Amino acid sequence: MLDSPDTIFAAPCRTVTALLVPRKPTRDGSGRQDWYLYDVLVDGEVIVSGSRDPEHDLARALLARGVTDSVKVHGEDGKHRSTIPSIERAARYTVSEGRTAGLRLVKWEPMGWRP
Repeated sequence: MLDSPDTIFAAPCRTVTALLVPRKPTRDGSGRQDWYLYDVLVDGEVIVSGSRDPEHDLARALLARGVTDSVKVHGEDGKHRSTIPSIERAARYTVSEGRTAGLRLVKWEPMGWRP
């Protein structure tokens, strides 16, 4: 876990532990946009909020803080859910779902960005 941006650089080769917390819908029977949203906490600090793709968003948030090692993601119940072995690699992708194709990994691009 990391305590502050300073500790990230003090221990360059370590695994960060993150907590994945599902958000509760704003009201019962609400539309799909309120479901399947997650917050991600590291050392009690929310570093990703309201994400539909929390692992990849977590990788981008950690990379922006200079963390490049691996991440272990635990669920709200404390059970291990996944491991991101390379933050730099995971930050390059996102999950996409189209009308004709199911879920798939695609290259991530910032909103409004055009080459």
